[in-house]
Amino acid sequence: MIEPPTRALLAATRASLDTAEAAATTVALRLPILATAVLAPSPAGLAEARLATFEKVAAVVEGTVAATLAWQKLWLDFACGRVGPRGLQSGLSAIAAAATAPARRRVLANARRLQRRSP
Repeated sequence: MIEPPTRALLAATRASLDTAEAAATTVALRLPILATAVLAPSPAGLAEARLATFEKVAAVVEGTVAATLAWQKLWLDFACGRVGPRGLQSGLSAIAAAATAPARRRVLANARRLQRRSP
């Protein structure tokens, strides 16, 4: 029997769609800035390139730490009997959400920032 989607699944789907839209917007608005920085380096273009590089590394580190903490919490709860087999699904969803939250936060902020900058 197929169960209806859970709230966590629906929230994850919505977050994925929002993030994908913001990522496409960010790429579309950032690409001309980075291309110009290569052809005619400017302080603003180089700053944007540094920001793009730094924020990706920071999001990976933050996401890794958050996922590790969520993973440890899930297995500790499972080992202590606070979570049963059915709770593993929501626990694994929480790990995925924790891992992707820093990247999601940054890509949404970048899309808003770059949209304000574009003419």
